[in-house]
Amino acid sequence: MIHTIPFKINSKLGQGYHLVMKMHVNGKVANMIIDTGASHTVFDKKKIKKFIGKTIFTKMKNSTSGISGTKMDSHHTIIDRLKFGKLTLDGYPGVMLDLSHVNKAFKRMGMAEIDGVLGADIFMMFNAVIDYEKKTLKLNDTVFNKKMAEVMKIIEQEDIKIKKEKDAKKQATKTKAKTKLKSKK
Repeated sequence: MIHTIPFKINSKLGQGYHLVMKMHVNGKVANMIIDTGASHTVFDKKKIKKFIGKTIFTKMKNSTSGISGTKMDSHHTIIDRLKFGKLTLDGYPGVMLDLSHVNKAFKRMGMAEIDGVLGADIFMMFNAVIDYEKKTLKLNDTVFNKKMAEVMKIIEQEDIKIKKEKDAKKQATKTKAKTKLKSKK
């Protein structure tokens, strides 16, 4: 089934064009930028709290970098529900970054702040088509289930690696403490 989501084109003289759309995160409206150059859909780490209530997220092993090459710490969590028009995603593996620099730039241009950036992971999952004339984003959900299963498997593998590393560090600390205790006797 094809889902058609409207967007607006914000343009400020000399500042380029920004495609802005509304979606729902756990039933609350989120202001998102459509960015075909973003490899992942990301949410602002501070702003996501109003949608999911969580304040502690899992830090991803590898840092993220934007087009400027600046490295940023990224975190992830499972978001209960995303909704684009009538298309609903449950259990979405959300990535969080500090997007304050983006929001500061938008504020300077007189544009509304964003809650996140819709990226290529969603576009690829749903074979997205952007129609600039009609100002619509079309998402095809017929291929979604297979692709989402692949994404979830990658996220689960990363979580398992992180947990094993944490467990190994804890065990090493315990072993070191026991060795010190024995040497004092």
